[in-house]
Amino acid sequence: MRKISIGIFLMLIIGMLTACDGEIHDRMLIRGIGVDYEGGFYKISVRCENVSKDKEELLNSEGETVFDALSALSLKSGSRQMYADSYYIIFGKETLKAGIEGCLDFFIRYFKAMPTEQLFVAEGRASDVLSLKKDDELIPSDFIRNLKNSSKNSGKTISINLMELISLTDSPAETALIPRLSIKDEELLLDGAYVLKNYKAVSLLEGDAITGLLIARGEIGLSSVTAESDGYKFTLELNKADSKLTLDTENNKAYLGVKVKASIASMSFNGTIREEKLNEMEKAASMKIEEYIHKALTSYKKEADLLGINYILYRENKLAEMNLKDIEINVKAETEIDKTGQEERPDTEK
Repeated sequence: MRKISIGIFLMLIIGMLTACDGEIHDRMLIRGIGVDYEGGFYKISVRCENVSKDKEELLNSEGETVFDALSALSLKSGSRQMYADSYYIIFGKETLKAGIEGCLDFFIRYFKAMPTEQLFVAEGRASDVLSLKKDDELIPSDFIRNLKNSSKNSGKTISINLMELISLTDSPAETALIPRLSIKDEELLLDGAYVLKNYKAVSLLEGDAITGLLIARGEIGLSSVTAESDGYKFTLELNKADSKLTLDTENNKAYLGVKVKASIASMSFNGTIREEKLNEMEKAASMKIEEYIHKALTSYKKEADLLGINYILYRENKLAEMNLKDIEINVKAETEIDKTGQEERPDTEK
């Protein structure tokens, strides 16, 4: 009797495991989604996990809406889409031009996952990014997702997820940035960010302009500034930035003050840097930082509120008292170079 009971118990366990395994294989575990818009149709590229082969596969579909296109994937696989482990959403450039608001409703209302998917805009088509291979294998979704770390490790791009995009766009600023994803020499990299106003692109920031914006916001991570003093070039590693923004509503002016702490990374000056020389380097770096910030703030000509001026006005109940398009923003930067001993060590470059 005892042997029979054990036998029945084992059969039940095996049945449960078989059912679970069948259920897993019956589901499409989506890792990432690409959205292209062409000829009035959404063309969807999906990275999904092939559990049995332990690798990712690429599936493509299209429809009049994002939901239609994704639902059509079941016609090709017979599987049910699972979004709980989705890492990212990539919009093609043409999708961005058409306005991503048209396809966001699906991701906000229906998308059955945490709204923390990283967002990117492909310089060309999203499908080109997701079909890119290295060593005859699709570039893993983990790698694509982790490109977000470029924002804190370079100071030349930004990162944003779905929840942050919605929060920023629905705020009084109505402005957000979304990183640009490019393919160069068959490799993926982030090399800029589109400025969005009400989910539509109004300008593109690249390189130094993004560094300037991050400094202006006091959000700079690991970054650098290269400047010149008395014919010598030097590069500073930026360690911290504090910013303060004040508004003059009567004259439609804003005043932005930033204080940056930095350390010397390299210099072409072959000799000990005295206090006077250090002061000159700080002034030259400050001028370069102001130049970077002004590059970013040209987006205000298209009423893209990158500094959150409208939020300040909203908080003070003065939202209608300033014209963003014609606002004059005065920038003053101060750089302080940490004395670490590096300034006393001559560079080996001649």
